[in-house]
Amino acid sequence: SYAAYSKDSELLTASTDNTLRIWNVQSGESKRVLSGHVNQKHFVGLALKDDWVAVGSETNELFVYNKALDSPIHRYSFGETEGQNSHHFISATCWKPRSEMILCASSDGNLRVLSLE
Repeated sequence: SYAAYSKDSELLTASTDNTLRIWNVQSGESKRVLSGHVNQKHFVGLALKDDWVAVGSETNELFVYNKALDSPIHRYSFGETEGQNSHHFISATCWKPRSEMILCASSDGNLRVLSLE
């Protein structure tokens, strides 16, 4: 559902199998699989900053990963969720340039500014 260059030799993809994959561009091999968020049918937000990945979830949560680890290091809920049956999801994420701030928006119109600090 999403693809972005992480570095010149690295690509990050998001899939509706609830995973993010880091790929070596030269070899075409998967270097790491990141999992923990839910992404089965919507285009959830995804943003990269250095070794950090912020991704939305269909559970109306934001997940933050470090590319060196398989599991998220932080998750932020936008409020009451109904688990995988939630109607709302995080539809957009964006890192503020030269900052630890993350801007994220939910499909129900809520906007949050979060800090990784």
